[in-house]
Amino acid sequence: MKFKYFLIILFINIVCLNAQSLKDLSRYVKKNPSDLKSMYKLANGLRKAQKYKAAHKYWKRLLKQRPKDDKIRYFYAVNLFKLEEVSSALLACAKVKKPAIKKKCEKMIAKAEQDYPDDLYLYQAELAFLKKDYEKTYELLEELLSSEIDHPKYRLLLGKYYHATKDYLYAWDQYNFVLTTESNISIAKKLKSKLNEIGKKSLLYVLEHKSSIEDEADFYKRYSYALKLHSDETNRRVGGFKIKFETYITKQIDEDEESFENFYQLGFIQSKLKNKNEAKESFEKALNEAPDDFLYATVEFLIEDLDNNKDRQETIDDFISLAGGKEIYDAMVKAGDKAIERARDDEKSAINEVRSQTKNIFASLNMSEQEIVAEIDNFKRKLGNARNAKEKAQIKQQFQNKYGHIMKDPSMKSQMQQIMKSSAGKNLQKKYSKDLGSLKNKYGSKF
Repeated sequence: MKFKYFLIILFINIVCLNAQSLKDLSRYVKKNPSDLKSMYKLANGLRKAQKYKAAHKYWKRLLKQRPKDDKIRYFYAVNLFKLEEVSSALLACAKVKKPAIKKKCEKMIAKAEQDYPDDLYLYQAELAFLKKDYEKTYELLEELLSSEIDHPKYRLLLGKYYHATKDYLYAWDQYNFVLTTESNISIAKKLKSKLNEIGKKSLLYVLEHKSSIEDEADFYKRYSYALKLHSDETNRRVGGFKIKFETYITKQIDEDEESFENFYQLGFIQSKLKNKNEAKESFEKALNEAPDDFLYATVEFLIEDLDNNKDRQETIDDFISLAGGKEIYDAMVKAGDKAIERARDDEKSAINEVRSQTKNIFASLNMSEQEIVAEIDNFKRKLGNARNAKEKAQIKQQFQNKYGHIMKDPSMKSQMQQIMKSSAGKNLQKKYSKDLGSLKNKYGSKF
């Protein structure tokens, strides 16, 4: 009995001593990070103590310092396997050269096949990707994503696949999807930063060729890269091309090219133009044309993302950010027309009657289109030459005072309120009382 008690006490002391030794060793390694022998002892000690998460960072450091050491690589893989990072463990083992250690890795693969079949598939897909066998990567991803379309690791690899095959916009969408999860976030951010560099180069191309576009398809492809992958600066420098891009894509669709790519691009540019409903409609059309489940899921995510973003009213800054006076003029005219396009048939007669009172709103300025465009360009030049924020604000206010009522045209509501108070408006109410009832439901009750 005494002997058993002695063994128990001895066991407790050994465990406590080992735990204390690991703490001491950890402090030593922290002060002496170049002592790889001590770091190896610490990593191995933590692994044996089943503290795999703590051990991981030391195995990772060791492997970085000794990338050709198969023993370190194997234990790094073993530790990952214990953390159930199975595909990463198998990928690490795939680089082992020594035959004896390779056999151990084969046992790990066999265990993965038995206990983690999906992770084995992911490993095979990742290995195919590293070997640039993109066809096999795609086939294996099909198998994986058919069972779990929203798995962050699968979507991350899908993003890498699109990235490698130069479908940069789709890659960006996958990385953004991963960022909505709690897995692989740092990797997705790094990969997005690489795409951002492509966006920068695309913006340089756009800036160089914007004055003389020889190949529209190539130009707007580069513009879409710039706008999606390097958004802020592209918006600031060539935001005005968004309307031209929308016109270009719409033209492609009108010419019987109702493809997934065109509807996807149209939805994208409409979302950038803050036309949420139109973007959603275009994305839904893209769903009908989706060539595979991957892109179907991608567009579903984009629609969901649209729903998560709050609507934002266009401001004077949105208009001024457009390329030039002609683009701003066209945007303001087009805004009013869209209100009619969105209206139901039973509303159109009343809206058209109201629009007949307001469609020549520019004429009230007693200026031709060319004069208005020239004046807007002059406003933009003044803004560019403003010496300080106060002067810039004053110039914006001048613009607002002169064109603000036109810029509000998209909602139609403010114009209708004014017209309904006039004698012409009262006559309209009598003539179209039934139609105006539906208008109230659509635009509000204050007429």
